[in-house]
Amino acid sequence: MIKGLSSSTRVEIGRFLSAPHHVDRPLDTESYARLIASESLRDVTNVVGADPTDISLLLASDARYFYGLMLSIASVLHHSTGLNNGHIHVLDGGLTRWQKRALMRLVRRSDFAMTLAFHRLDSQQFSTSARMGDSTCTYGRMLAPDVLPELSEILYLDCDVHYGQDVQIMWAVDVRGSAVAAVRDPECPTLSDDCPWIAETSVDASLPYFNAGVLKINLAFWREHGIVARSVALAQSEPEKCRFWDQTILNYLLRNAVIWLPESNNRLQRFAEGADSTEDTLRRVNLHFVGNRKPWLQHS
Repeated sequence: MIKGLSSSTRVEIGRFLSAPHHVDRPLDTESYARLIASESLRDVTNVVGADPTDISLLLASDARYFYGLMLSIASVLHHSTGLNNGHIHVLDGGLTRWQKRALMRLVRRSDFAMTLAFHRLDSQQFSTSARMGDSTCTYGRMLAPDVLPELSEILYLDCDVHYGQDVQIMWAVDVRGSAVAAVRDPECPTLSDDCPWIAETSVDASLPYFNAGVLKINLAFWREHGIVARSVALAQSEPEKCRFWDQTILNYLLRNAVIWLPESNNRLQRFAEGADSTEDTLRRVNLHFVGNRKPWLQHS
């Protein structure tokens, strides 16, 4: 049996991908508020206190990106080991009740004893910020230290990545004394390529720039240096200054405290017919499908 996922679960993932898109339209604010108060939602929102020594993962999604979220978590479960007693945290930007139940089934039917927790993402504080489509979920990673106050470290995983590597590889990276472990961004190699504050400060414009799609975050460092408040302030006050929004903000604030990881931890790829998605590649690297075209949108 394939590690992590049973055959029945893989079949169910296929059904999720072929489901009509209208099933997952985002809830309006009033409907969502009613769900928050309902017993049915509390049943699928399994919020638990995490043991700081267990592996903890953080993802962020709204209803529109659910298919990517589903496949990202499925690929983690498929290719990883040692996830027993681990925790998956999802920053919820408007997932439907059906989508949450689907994620709970996916995790429960894996070979690992893991918990799944949903955390309501308050998008109002980013109402003036630049948006990726109609979503502000990308800003959610900036809030990680406040959302998870009991944790000192977290693995942040974008929901447009196929995780072919065992996440234990990144979890084992020692980030003590640093803010984050990340992979350099080949499409934006240095701060000078997208940092509007260089001219106003003495920042070295040649410093390398990381892609924020796959991160090992030292939450204790972020709290000590007030990263949440500083990053949110920049996102609210000067949203139009950055091409890559919160990613550039984090690069600017964390510029001197980064551990650089091999490219295989976060390989950027633009989805196209004939793209390098062979079985061997999918088992060796984390493929990050950047841009508007995503495999799960193309084939679902």
